[in-house]
Amino acid sequence: MVLVSACETDGGDDPATVMEEADMEPGKGAVGDFLRTAAITSQGSYNYPAAVNYYQSLYSRDPNNMEALLGLAQNLRYIGSAPQAVTMLREAMLQEAWADDAVLRAELGKVLVASGQTSEAIASLSETSLMIPDDWEVFSVLGIAYDLNGDSENAHISYRKALAISPNNISVINNLALSLALSGAIDAGIDLLVKAASLPDAVVHIRQNLALMYAMKGDLDRAQALAERDLPPEMVEHNVAFYQQLGATGSGDQAAAIQDMGVTAAPVPTVDVTRLEAPSEAPAPVQEIAVGPATTSPDDGEPSTIASASLPADSIRIELGVYSSRERATAGLTALRDGHVDLLSGLQFEISDVEDAGSDANFVVMAGPLASTAMAADLCTKLHSRQEECRLIIP
Repeated sequence: MVLVSACETDGGDDPATVMEEADMEPGKGAVGDFLRTAAITSQGSYNYPAAVNYYQSLYSRDPNNMEALLGLAQNLRYIGSAPQAVTMLREAMLQEAWADDAVLRAELGKVLVASGQTSEAIASLSETSLMIPDDWEVFSVLGIAYDLNGDSENAHISYRKALAISPNNISVINNLALSLALSGAIDAGIDLLVKAASLPDAVVHIRQNLALMYAMKGDLDRAQALAERDLPPEMVEHNVAFYQQLGATGSGDQAAAIQDMGVTAAPVPTVDVTRLEAPSEAPAPVQEIAVGPATTSPDDGEPSTIASASLPADSIRIELGVYSSRERATAGLTALRDGHVDLLSGLQFEISDVEDAGSDANFVVMAGPLASTAMAADLCTKLHSRQEECRLIIP
């Protein structure tokens, strides 16, 4: 539609015409504003799949929109699709204007680490650290990349550079502590995590990583006390059994044992959930899994129906409720998903029927997979605080 002014003006363009032309420009006008606002809102409420959809639409409309590109890459990383983000960022950085952009390079380093391309990440992040030497996050992710590459010495150097810029940063303290402990300096790791656990924004996995270190040192009483502080009884029993086994393991085999049977939110110094995956307020999804929760499509504005996935039998899950019919289970799941999107975004759901002791069929709602038992326990604790049912299912 073309808008024509009813009369001649001698002072600038007709506002209606300007608005029409602006809305026709990619990424601008009412549609562009809607997509940007919806993307920011979705990410802020931890609905990362929806944020991906909105940022994708915004970036498709305007391939020169760096904000949309960064938002898309970040949220792809949050939902476990880092390899896709790597490809997209590399293609975008072929543009001369973006080839040496430090912010894009920093995000590329994160998605390279999250996708397992640690050598490439180290090379990219080392260059980026020279471009933005005051960015603690670049040094923190570089430390993670070195740790994953088996170079603990350079990992420690990178973490300490990050802490010099951001002294009380919990995620950096956590990763440095774990890296020190798993390279043999358990006392130094414990000292750091004791400091982190005393900070106001300390979360469950910090204390449970400290419990893990006490167990590595053989102090099972302190390890159990920390487990009992945060975790439900069945989780305490599970973790204490692991701690006892860990205490009987030779120090040289402890790191391997932790990797094989991890019980904490970050059992090894890998991708810290607050930096490279989803923020810690939402449970971090296991990488490379399909995302199950329904999202709002920017095309039709209506939420899709819930698809009941089949969760792996050997995965860590949570049970969210038992219902007398599939219809009631579906309605209950819908209410849970919509009411707690900040906690349940990024998980798959399963509704399964199981025979009770009697003859009635019960329909059980479950969610998962979760990356670790402590992560599942943390999620149940948060749901319990909202008066919701939640039970751990440990394979």
